[in-house]
This record gives sequence, C-alpha cells and structure tokens, in this order.
Amino acid sequence: MRHLLPVPGIVVVKDGSRTATAFTPEGPATVPALRTRVVEPVGAGDAFAAGFLTGVLRGETLTRALRLGHITAVSALQVTADHGPLPPPRETERLLSLSDEEWQSLTGR
Repeated sequence: MRHLLPVPGIVVVKDGSRTATAFTPEGPATVPALRTRVVEPVGAGDAFAAGFLTGVLRGETLTRALRLGHITAVSALQVTADHGPLPPPRETERLLSLSDEEWQSLTGR
C-alpha cells in the first residue's frame, strides 16, 4: 500500500479547542484556536479541515493555513447548522495578517 499512498507532506494534529499543529519535513507550526461562544460543535472539525486545505491550496504559509482553519471552524461553532457564514474577505485577511501576539490575544490563553 505504501507505494500507492506516498508519505504525506503535511500532517495536522488538532488538540480540540486548544491548538492545531501542522508537521512538515521543514518542522512544525502550531497555532492556538480562537476563543468563541460554542452554539453547536457538530461540523467544526470538517470546517477546520476545509479552511486549512483552502489555505494550503492557495499557497498560504502553514501558519496562515492553520489560522484559516480556525477561522472557518469558528463559523461552524457559532450556528446550529454544520457550517455558518464566513467573515467578509477583508476581515478574514485582517485576521490572517495579525502578528502572533495579536492572534494570541484572541485565543483567551
């Protein structure tokens, strides 16, 4: 099977509402999750994966891709449906561009 399924270039480990870490041959990147009011947790993991993969496919850095995953997960956590509305593009870009310290201030940790 290994010859059919090559070694992955990126492995992501989510630690629930705390962090997400992406491991690559170049090293890991860890981004804490955003603090939010949880209405319904169903769909948050899938939303995170969709956001992260979108970032990767756009060619974003690992940190920005992980942040996009967290932003997308928050949209799912705040509604009773499996996914919610994403922030407007300008707000998403603002969040993605925050310094590590500014991002940390939104995590409640």
